[in-house]
Amino acid sequence: MAKSTKVTAAPVAAPAPVVPVTTAQAILATPPVQPIAKLHGGTKGGPKVAPKHWGSNWVITVLKPKAKGEDAASASAARFNKLATGMTVAEYTKLVGAGFANGDLRWNVQRGFVGIEQPKG
Repeated sequence: MAKSTKVTAAPVAAPAPVVPVTTAQAILATPPVQPIAKLHGGTKGGPKVAPKHWGSNWVITVLKPKAKGEDAASASAARFNKLATGMTVAEYTKLVGAGFANGDLRWNVQRGFVGIEQPKG
C-alpha cells in the first residue's frame, strides 16, 4: 500500500479593498509636468508651442529643407514645399486653402520646421 501525501495550499491573501478615487485626488496624484515653452520656438531645446491662430500679416520663416524621398509624394509634403521664408500667413492660406493652413502651420511650428513671427514695426 502506498503512503498518501497530504498537499496543503499556501494561504491566499485577501484582495485589497477598492477605494474610489475622486477626480481631484487623481489630478493631485499626477506628477508635475515640465513647463511649456513660450510661443514659437520656446527655450533652448524645449518644445515649440503654436497658438491657435496667427494674424494674417505674420511672417513665416522656413527652418527645414523641402520634403524629400518617400514623404515628398504626400499631400502634406506638397503643401509644405509651397512655404517660403518671408511669406505671410495670408499668402500661405491663399495657396493651400483655409482648411489646411492653420493645422499645417501648427504642426510645422511644433516640430521646428517653420517659425512664425509678428511683423516688426
